[in-house]
Amino acid sequence: MKFYIAVKKLGKQKEPITKKEFICSSSVTSLRDLMTFIIKEEVHCYRHKAQGMEITPYLSKAEIEEKLAAGKVTFEEVYLSKEVHLDEALERAFLAFEDGLIRVLVGEEEIKNLDAPLDLKDEEMVVFIRLMMLSGRF
Repeated sequence: MKFYIAVKKLGKQKEPITKKEFICSSSVTSLRDLMTFIIKEEVHCYRHKAQGMEITPYLSKAEIEEKLAAGKVTFEEVYLSKEVHLDEALERAFLAFEDGLIRVLVGEEEIKNLDAPLDLKDEEMVVFIRLMMLSGRF
C-alpha cells in the first residue's frame, strides 16, 4: 500500500507543506501501527544517512532544482551524529500525541485515539500537525 505523509508546524507560514511517499507491505490497523512504521523508516534513514556521509558532498543541477521547488537547498548533512534509539523515539511520539502536541488527519478525518481502528486507503494523505507552544510573543 502506498500513502503520503505531510508534516505541518503551526506558525511556520513560509514553510511549504511537502508530502513524502511511503510504501508499506504490512497491514496498518491503527494510528499506533502507522506511527510505528513511519518512525522505524525515519530512524533507518537517519542512521543510513549518518553512516554514509561523503567527504566532499555536492549537488547535481537536477538535485538543486528539485530542492528549489521544495523551498530549501541543503546538502542534507547530519549535524548531530547522536545515536537514535527506536524505543525512545516511539515513546516520545506516542506521548506527544497523547499530550495533544500532535494532531493527525487521515484524509479529512482527525484521528483522536492511538488504538482506534484505522481505515487507510491506497494513496491516501496523512497529515501530522505539530502544535507549538506560545512563548510570550505576539
